[in-house]
Amino acid sequence: TLAGSTVTLADQFLTMVTYFGLDVVKASLVLATNPARIAKIDHRVGSLQEGRKANLLVVDGATMSTISRRMVYGAWLEGLEPYIMLRPTPAHI
Repeated sequence: TLAGSTVTLADQFLTMVTYFGLDVVKASLVLATNPARIAKIDHRVGSLQEGRKANLLVVDGATMSTISRRMVYGAWLEGLEPYIMLRPTPAHI
């Protein structure tokens, strides 16, 4: 979650792809690396490298609006409902 906001990074991902036209790879890099760097934990998380803790989201490729699976620190979370990301509107921007 962004500081002072109830918008999740997953929701921001959809906004970046939908409204700002970033490709999926660029949006993923921005939303993975910047928060880790700002929080000064980028030596542990924020990129896929050997020895780092993997946090992954599996997103529906057709609509990019549903998270079907989540991995936190290398372990898949089980029993969670799919997360439907907020559809961005001009009022959100």
